[in-house]
Amino acid sequence: MLPSTRVVLTMPDALYFDPIKGCKVTYTQGDCKVVALNNEVILTNLFKERTPGGTKLYLEIEFGDNPVGARYAGDWGARTEGVFDG
Repeated sequence: MLPSTRVVLTMPDALYFDPIKGCKVTYTQGDCKVVALNNEVILTNLFKERTPGGTKLYLEIEFGDNPVGARYAGDWGARTEGVFDG
């Protein structure tokens, strides 16, 4: 993965991230943006250099509102997106 690669986390509807509160990434340093329309969190600037696929990332994303219980969490997903020429 290149330094420009971003990680997109699609959160279940019950695990809500408020765009006004924003989000914060810790452990692995990076930047975080909330896209409320899709309930997604976009992580950028995680990779300081070219990084092999399969490398483990240790991170914590703060400021999400948990659902009432685990059974309400629902499905979530993660994908990487390569950014080329902006």
